[in-house]
Amino acid sequence: MRFCDKLLKLRKKNNFSQEQLAEKLNVSRQAVSKWESGSTYPDMEKMLLLCNILNCTLEELMDDGVIKTSDMCSNKLNGNNWFNDFLKYITNSYNMFCNMTFKDKIKCLLEMIFIFIIIYIICSIVYYIVNTFLFDLFFNIPKIGYIIEFIFEGITVLILTVLSIIVFLHLFKIRYLDYYVTIEDRNAKEQIIEKPVDKEEKNSIFSKNNHDRIIIRDPKHSLFTFFEALSKFIVFLIKVFAIFLGVFICFGFVFFVICDAIFIMYLKYGIIFFGLLLAFLGCSFIAYLAIEFIYNFVFNRVHHYKRGFILFIVSLVFVGIGTALTCDSMLDFKYVNDNNDLKYVTDFMNIEMSNDINIYNVDDVVIDNNRNNIRVEITHLKGIDYEYDLYSDGSYYFYKNTSPASFFKIIINDIKNKKIRNYDDAFNIKIKIYISYDNYKKLNSNHYGTFYENK
Repeated sequence: MRFCDKLLKLRKKNNFSQEQLAEKLNVSRQAVSKWESGSTYPDMEKMLLLCNILNCTLEELMDDGVIKTSDMCSNKLNGNNWFNDFLKYITNSYNMFCNMTFKDKIKCLLEMIFIFIIIYIICSIVYYIVNTFLFDLFFNIPKIGYIIEFIFEGITVLILTVLSIIVFLHLFKIRYLDYYVTIEDRNAKEQIIEKPVDKEEKNSIFSKNNHDRIIIRDPKHSLFTFFEALSKFIVFLIKVFAIFLGVFICFGFVFFVICDAIFIMYLKYGIIFFGLLLAFLGCSFIAYLAIEFIYNFVFNRVHHYKRGFILFIVSLVFVGIGTALTCDSMLDFKYVNDNNDLKYVTDFMNIEMSNDINIYNVDDVVIDNNRNNIRVEITHLKGIDYEYDLYSDGSYYFYKNTSPASFFKIIINDIKNKKIRNYDDAFNIKIKIYISYDNYKKLNSNHYGTFYENK
C-alpha cells in the first residue's frame, strides 16, 4: 500500500477530517490533500507528528514491508527468514549509501572506520589478556599443553571475530539504517518534497533518485562534531586536488584543440591527417567531459550522466577510427636509413689553445701539425641552430637548439613524402676539430679519461 493510501486510511480510522488533521499539524488543508493524492510528501518533522496524532509508528505509516509480531514469533527459527533479513539489510545499506550525498558518504566512512579501530583495539586487548591467561594455565601441562592452548586460542579468535562483526553491523544499523526511511512508489512520476518551514527543520536532508525513491534523514540524528569537521576537511582537500587536476586537463584540452586546428590545415597532404584529426578530436571531447565533471563536483552542480556517457562513447569511437586510419596510412611509409636527402650546413670557429682548454661532444679529430689553434667545424641540419657554453674552467659544450617550428616543418615534409626516419640522429650536430698532435695530447690529458678515440 502506498503512503498516500495509508495516510487516508489512518485519518479516517481516527475520525479526522482533512481540516482537523491540518490544524493539528499546523499546515494548510491543501497540504494534507496533496499528501493523500500522492503528489507531495511531508518533511520528517511532520512525519513524526503524524505518527503521534494517528497513533502509529513511522514504519507502519511508510514501510510497505511491515512484519507482524505473530509472524516473527512463529518464524523465529526459520533460516530462510534470517537469510531474507540479511539480504534486506544489505539492500537497505546499498540504497542508503547510493542515495547519500558525497559529503554524507565521507562522514559515514570516517565514523565507521573510527568504530572499527575502537573495536579492533578492544578485541586486541581482550585477546592479549586471554592469551596470557591460557599460556599461564596450560604451559606446565606436558605434551598436550601447547595443543590445548592452540585450540583455545583459535576459539578465542573466532569468538572475538564473530562478536566484532555483530557489534560493527549493529552499530552501523542503529547509527545509520534506523534513521533512514525509503519510500518506493512506482506509479508516481512527479513527486515534490515539501520544504521545512521551521528554523529547526533546516538541517533535514532530502534526496531523490529516479522519481521513485525518497530518503528522509532524521534531523535529530547528528554526527559527532569531530567527524563533521574532519569530513569537511577531507572533502575540501579532494576538491583542491580536483581543481589542480582540472588545470592540467585544461592545458591538455587547449593542446588538443590546437592540434585539431593544425590537422585541419594539413588535410590536403594525406589521409593520415584526417585520422589524427579524428583521434585528437575524440581526446578533446574526453578532456572537456573531465573538465565539466570536475567543475560540477567542485561547485556541487548536477551531473548529466546520460549526456556525458553518450559523448564519452562517441569520443572513444572517434579515437578508435582515427587511430585505425593513422596506422593504416603509416603502412605505406618507408623508413629512411640515412639523412642524405636532408640539407646540412657547416659553420667554423677558431679556439685559442691553452693549458686548461676542454671541448666536449667531439665526433671527429683531424691532426694538422701546421695549426697552432683549434679549428672547430660544426655541421648541422639547415634550420636547426646550435649553441655552446663556455665555462670558467675553459670547457666548451656544443649542443643543438631545435625550434618547434623547424622540427614540425621537417616532419610535415617527411609525411608528405611518406618517409620516416630517426629524427634524433637527423637533428644532432656533428663536431669535428682540426688540431696539432701536441695540442691533441694536451687536450686529451685535460679530460677525465680518453678525450677521443678514432675507431
